[in-house]
Amino acid sequence: MKDGKIHIPAKRRKAGENEQGVIKVTPEAYKVLVEIYEESALSMRQIASEIILQGSNLIVYDKEG
Repeated sequence: MKDGKIHIPAKRRKAGENEQGVIKVTPEAYKVLVEIYEESALSMRQIASEIILQGSNLIVYDKEG
């Protein structure tokens, strides 16, 4: 992560597999979301969406050879 980006392994997945918009997060991630929510005027849904959308610009997919 020397380039300031978030590196995650790439995976082949069909777009639209989870169209209902429901995801599960780890207890640790939920705790952080609650902490942000308590300081924000946004809903949890809006906060999580903003984090995902803004964070997507920091992701580099590490594709295996």
